Amino acid sequence: MHILIIGGSGMLRELALRLNKEGHEVSVLGRNQKKLREVKDLAVNPGKLHLISSDYTNRDSFIKDIEQLIEQRPVQKVVAWFHRKGDQALQEMCDLFSKQRTEWEIIHVKGSRAGNPAHNFSPNTGLMCTFKQVILGHVMEKDHMRWLTHSEISAGVYEAMHSPRATSTVGRVDS
Repeated sequence: MHILIIGGSGMLRELALRLNKEGHEVSVLGRNQKKLREVKDLAVNPGKLHLISSDYTNRDSFIKDIEQLIEQRPVQKVVAWFHRKGDQALQEMCDLFSKQRTEWEIIHVKGSRAGNPAHNFSPNTGLMCTFKQVILGHVMEKDHMRWLTHSEISAGVYEAMHSPRATSTVGRVDS
């Protein structure tokens, strides 16, 4: 299975490395070339890890990079962390994957604001796609709140990937 992880050189790095260790073909798309190289250096199966330096906020370039990836190797699963300003690029990416005419899955990782339906964008993915969303929250420790660590996020997204649930929450989204 070929898995594309957008945001896999930062917040989802441990997820990318875990899937690579399991033997999956993993493409990691990120903005920071230094962080991408660090992921490659830590990979157990570096031959099955592919790096793509791209930025979804530069929509035209990002879409070209996704088109090239699809031409090189079909993608069955996408884990995508996009900020709100990337909604249009996310939709265009989903449109491209829908043209593959094969079944695929997207796990859309979202910030805690997505816990409010008014702030929860979900792309149209077509009939051949299974859509899952992971909403990231916070953790309460004693009397204060803290954001999730990258390890907690990666573990939660991994669990969501293997869950039948359409929506998973990592941490708490309430106050």
